[in-house]
Amino acid sequence: MAGIVITVLLTILKIILILLLVILALVILVLVLPIRYETAAGADSRKGLESLHAKVRVCALLKIVKVKACFNEGTLSWAVKIFGKVLMSGKEEIFDLKKDQAEAAETPAGAEAETEAVQESAEDGTENVPAQDTAAPESTAETQSAEGTAAQEGPAVQEEPAAEQGPEKEELSAPEADIVFDDTDQEAGPAQPSAKEMAKRRKKEERAKAKEAAAAEPGQTVWEKIDTIRDRMYEILDKIYQVTDIMLDPATHRTARRIKQAVFKILRHVLPRKCRVKLTFGTGDPALTGQILGSMYALYPWYADRGEFYLYGDFLEALAYGKVYLEGRIHPVVPAFHAVFLLRDKNIRKLIFGKKKKKAA
Repeated sequence: MAGIVITVLLTILKIILILLLVILALVILVLVLPIRYETAAGADSRKGLESLHAKVRVCALLKIVKVKACFNEGTLSWAVKIFGKVLMSGKEEIFDLKKDQAEAAETPAGAEAETEAVQESAEDGTENVPAQDTAAPESTAETQSAEGTAAQEGPAVQEEPAAEQGPEKEELSAPEADIVFDDTDQEAGPAQPSAKEMAKRRKKEERAKAKEAAAAEPGQTVWEKIDTIRDRMYEILDKIYQVTDIMLDPATHRTARRIKQAVFKILRHVLPRKCRVKLTFGTGDPALTGQILGSMYALYPWYADRGEFYLYGDFLEALAYGKVYLEGRIHPVVPAFHAVFLLRDKNIRKLIFGKKKKKAA
């Protein structure tokens, strides 16, 4: 029985160790294997935003994981692949948009077809037009006879509603009724105040209560106010002295130097290693365009080793168009190493973990 328990425990320990080794191997692979990225973009200011197109591709774990994105004609498509199989994608939404655009483009054609059919039917039915014209005089004669009878009976019909509606209008528009109504209101009692008057009265009451409360509390004298202002000024000066002490402390200079070195090394590692840039631009001012070109070519020795750069200036018009291709890689070990190197500094640990301890307390 004891031997069975020992074997079970040993198998459980083996499984745990195997899982730990697998996790450790995955972490090492993620940190050691590079993440490669490529991007290409192009645009033309003369054609507007419709000419903007860009592509991005990121590969990790020896191209096991791939992420692609493309922006073209105002639409964005993206996909995430693992071992060549699509895990997530945003292409279906774009296809739906294209279908909607195709349907919207088809609707005018259908409307035109309907209008053509109506025109053809009208041309085919021209034989019935004379019959309609012949029936028209009869209808006009009937309408004229009806209008004549209406003209004869018109005055009698108009007098009756005037006789019926006259008293009602006089009763409604008589000013005496309003006067009697006002008299009854005055006899019933004083008029109630409006909502604005009630709000004004409440504000006056609140102000009076606030004045009474302020008068009841003992107010500060002039000297006490001066003392409070002086204490505040001393607090501000203490904070300024603390900041200056921190800035002048050699330890802070050392930490700032370490942070600067780490940031520059990470940027140098992350920046693309291959570049192809072909750009033509113009500001509309020949002098300004020449100054910008001169400053770019002054920095040419710094970025010439990283790829091909073709820069042209247009001294007549204000425009910009060109293409850009960038390629690089990132080893996650480098940022992780610099992060651990920075955490060795006490001041950085205080900045990161000191605030959390204060909040927890």
